[in-house]
Order: sequence, then C-alpha cells, then structure tokens
Amino acid sequence: MRGSTRDRRPYVKPVQKLEVSEKNTRLRFILMIVFLVIGAAALGIFVSQLLGKDSGWREIETDVPGISEEIIFNYDLGSGGMGASAEYRLIAALYSETASKLYQLFDRYAEYDGINNLYTINQHPNEVLVVDEMLYDALKMMTEQGGRYLYLAPVYAEYNGIFTCENDTHAARRDPNKDENTLAYFSEITRMLNDPEMIELELLGDGKVCLHVAETYLEWARINAIDCLIDFAWLKNAFIVDAIAQTMIDAGYTLGNVTSFDGFGRNLDPTGRIYSYNVFDRFGNGIYSAATFKYEKPTAIVFMRNYPMSTELDRYRYYSYADGDIATGYLDPADGCYRSALHNVTSYSTERGCAEIALALAPIYIAQAFDEQALNALVEQDIYSLWGMDGVLYYNEQYVSLDLLYSDTTVTYRKEYAGK
Repeated sequence: MRGSTRDRRPYVKPVQKLEVSEKNTRLRFILMIVFLVIGAAALGIFVSQLLGKDSGWREIETDVPGISEEIIFNYDLGSGGMGASAEYRLIAALYSETASKLYQLFDRYAEYDGINNLYTINQHPNEVLVVDEMLYDALKMMTEQGGRYLYLAPVYAEYNGIFTCENDTHAARRDPNKDENTLAYFSEITRMLNDPEMIELELLGDGKVCLHVAETYLEWARINAIDCLIDFAWLKNAFIVDAIAQTMIDAGYTLGNVTSFDGFGRNLDPTGRIYSYNVFDRFGNGIYSAATFKYEKPTAIVFMRNYPMSTELDRYRYYSYADGDIATGYLDPADGCYRSALHNVTSYSTERGCAEIALALAPIYIAQAFDEQALNALVEQDIYSLWGMDGVLYYNEQYVSLDLLYSDTTVTYRKEYAGK
C-alpha cells in the first residue's frame, strides 16, 4: 500500500532473470561473448563521445556557474602538434580549474572555505585580509586606474532592481534619470562613496588588503540593509577574461580566444593568422552589423553599448522603456546616474588587456557629451577605437583593416578616419 508521501524516485523496470541451462555451456559461452561485445561497444561509444575531439576550432567547455553562461573559450585543437583529444582534455582541465577559482574570488554573494574573496572583504571592513594574487591585481588596477567605480556597489544594487522590473512605472520610480526622489537618494549615497575618508580600499602588498570604512558609512549601510560596499559590477568579466587569457598564455595554449557576452574579448594567437570582428552600431532604432574589423596579432577588444542585444543575459543589465529610453549599468560615480556619450564604441589594443582598456574608456564613454579628443588621446596608450555616428563609422588607427557591410534604404555606412 502506498504511503501518503509521494515517491519521487524514477521508475526502474524490475530485473528479469535470464535462465540458461547448465548443460548448454556452448550457449552460455556465446551469450557471454555477445554481452562482452555489446558492453565493449557501448563503452567505446561513451568514451568516444566523452573524449573524442576533432581537430579544428572547438569550444572548450566548463560547468562552472557564472562562467559557463557568460564566457566562451574557443580553441584550434590539434594545430599545435598535439592530438586534438589529448589537447582538449589538458586545456579543459586547466580552464575549469581557472574558471572555478575566478568565480569564487569575484563572487560577492557567498564565501568559500579557505578563500578570502570579494564577499569576505565586504563582510570584514577595517580588517586586514590576505587575498589571492588574481584578486589582488584586479583590486590594485581598480584603485589605481578606476577612480571611484569600485565603490559604487550600493548604487549598482539599486539598478539590479530597475533591470528586473515588470513595467515602466515601477522602473521609473527607481530610476534617478526619471525620479527626483531617487536622484536625491543617489546623491546622498555618492557623497559618501566619493569621500576617501568614508570608504577606501588600502593595498598593503603581499596580497594584503584592508577596506577602510567610517563608522558613519557603516551605520548608514546597516540601516539600509546594504552588505556590499565594493563591487566590480560591469567590469568583472573584463578581469575574468584577462585572467583566463593570461593563464592560457602562461601554459603555452595560445591558439584560441576568450570572449564574454557583455563585450570583452582576448585573441591569444601569435601566429599571424587574420581574424575578423563584427563591429555593431546603433543608428536610429536599428542595430546594424556595420563593418568587419580585421586583425592579425594577439588583441584585446572591448565593446561598450547602451542597448541590449539578443542575449538573454542582457535582461539583467538593461531596462528598455516604451518611449525608447534605456537604463544601463554604466554609472557615473559623480551622481550614480547612467550615461553614455555614444550609443556604442569598440576599442582594442595589442598591448593592453580588457580591464585596462575598459578603465581608460569608462570616463569617456560614461559621460554627458562625447569627447573625441579624449578618445583619440588613448592612442598614446596603444588603445584604438571604432565608433558610429549618424551612419558614419569613425576610426583612429590610420591603417586599420575595416570592411563596411551594411547598406539599405535606411542607412548606408561610410567610414572616416578621425585620428590625428
């Protein structure tokens, strides 16, 4: 008789007993051979599916949460002289190990045994902690080159509420660009986070960090149930892509590329092969694949845009209003409002990583007005850019290989050199 609790285990067929006469040893022997052949064939198929990899471009997969959904790692298996299957196993193992470590280090929601991560730092203000070199280097770059972006965490949390709103009315009430009360509240927050006396991350060397937070700020955070005071936010994947790329380079695996859904990419290939990158542009209400940018050296690319594309993950980074306005996570530390001087910009470098490019680009892109001179000045740091305005695709690397793609009755793109 069944009990009141439902049995949720899957149904398994009862084992059927196959009886073979003790006298017929020949039949028993044949059946044994048949079963062994069937078993070996099944095992062979399983192993082949598990380990067998063809030569050529393949995605290196991992099941690490947060990485598997947001990062794609492609590799040209077998081109380095090693068998494709063996090479896949080695690269996949290193990738998964690195991805797992990075996910834990940059996680601001949970702690892990034996690891001081971003969550640990937030939960232990005014304490000296020792962190892994990967996290230390990222924090060092943020404090030295990133202005006050690191301290926008309480404001980023408010925007997460906007992005998940079900309608414009609810979103607008949370939006400082649309609601005066919200703007006033954000002004209160940004006054504190822009004050080094209120909050400042100190880097002490040898992996030691200390998040100094004034008691006034801590009390305000407690009252408002805020438990995250520093956050990489939209810059996180820039550091993760760079760290994965560097790990692969150090291990000698350079015939591949690492990209994230939110616009960060590293091509590692030093062999001189030519690669293409689609340059997107928003013109009016349309998003166009305006051109193809070709390059042949190991290159880091950053694509910043003020509109969502087709990826499902964009729904957690943008909110599109019916009137055409779009809230984004590109926030100005001055007041916590989202801004974009251009619809989109693609910047790249053969000398800098994604994080360096993004931090150099951020104050130019997250601005009320476009400063073309400032963008062109990044060329001195080996950071070149492509940007679209009114059907014109501008570029500031004089001899860039740029093939225009899009033309119809709405827009016909042309290109124009905007460098010095």
